[in-house]
Amino acid sequence: MSQVSNKMELGNDRAGLLAKMLNLPSAVTTMNAAAGLLCIGAVMVLSAVSWQGLKTVSQGSTEVFLLSATTLKLVSFPIVGLIAMVMVSRIDYRWFGQPWWLGIRPVTWLLLLSAMLVGLTLVKGVGAELNGARRWLPLGMGIRFQPSELAKIALVLWLAERFGTGRVSIRKFWLGLLPAGIVMTAICGLIAKEDFGTAALIGLVSLSILTAAGMHLFYLVNLMGGAGAGVYALIVFEPYRMERLKAHKDIWADMMGKGYQACQSLLAIAGGGWAGVGFGAGMQKCGYLPEAQSDFIFALICEEMGFFGAVVVILLFAVIVWQGACIVASCKDDFGKLAGLGIALTVGLQAAMNIAVVTVLVPTKGIALPLVSAGGTSLIVTAASLGLLASIAKRAAADVANTGD
Repeated sequence: MSQVSNKMELGNDRAGLLAKMLNLPSAVTTMNAAAGLLCIGAVMVLSAVSWQGLKTVSQGSTEVFLLSATTLKLVSFPIVGLIAMVMVSRIDYRWFGQPWWLGIRPVTWLLLLSAMLVGLTLVKGVGAELNGARRWLPLGMGIRFQPSELAKIALVLWLAERFGTGRVSIRKFWLGLLPAGIVMTAICGLIAKEDFGTAALIGLVSLSILTAAGMHLFYLVNLMGGAGAGVYALIVFEPYRMERLKAHKDIWADMMGKGYQACQSLLAIAGGGWAGVGFGAGMQKCGYLPEAQSDFIFALICEEMGFFGAVVVILLFAVIVWQGACIVASCKDDFGKLAGLGIALTVGLQAAMNIAVVTVLVPTKGIALPLVSAGGTSLIVTAASLGLLASIAKRAAADVANTGD
């Protein structure tokens, strides 16, 4: 009997240790998951553009050189993102909430900068237009910067610092909630005109942070009502958005028209089966599936890596979201809790939105798969924000170790 008791106690100890490990925020786990997604993204983006190389080889050396430059740029973005993540992870996240230049906190400067840059994209002749949308600022050498990506993390940090440090009480309407609501509305309004999906994402994450900070239910209902009215107006007064909603009801009714991209995405997913057709062997990227290297890269992953490859990608995102939950549970200061919540939700919700679009669960909308889709601004800013999440995890884990909880 004593041997059985000893084995049971040992089993309980191991179970307790495993539970503690699963609930302990880990900077290494967060960064490894992000690095895995960056690697998958780099490989799949190269696969997506590889068919263009075959197409242009016979068209002259100049075009081959241009393609090589483009390929080099696409490969450099994940590397820069990885470097940015490591560097930011070494910064104490609490610095962002400390008075800085002119006594103004870094989070406020970051928010002001991002709002100004988002506004500049709407100025004709300043903002770069692509596929009918003006979301970028040209930086030269074929490189564009998308300020809305910076605004996502800037608003998260600003709200987290404002209500997480105790500097402002969210229970005070005039001095607390109202200014935050005005800032949120202004940022989302500037972005929504050209990028409805990103604006919706920012709004959802912001409302989640305010709710976690202790916002009264009455104000939450009113803010959600206002947001709903704004979404309705943006859809009704933009004909192409209404057309997308109508086309989504039956994508097969107009396979070569408005339903084309959704149909090709489903064909790519179905063609991959369980194990995929093999890296580089996908056919949908060869001019059939638009935006295969960016918004619809998950469809290419399903085609070439199959169901198992898609599950790996989803699990890596789940690890990041789980780490965010661990940080919220373990972090000792509310600034870290709210910032960790906001970063994890931003990455997790954006991934869910992209996958929902690719699998035709929702109408087609241009929104990238974080860390995987081609696009320098989104990739680098997301990687840097996850570096900040790792920084919060380091401090949270240290606090847990010091207190013995």
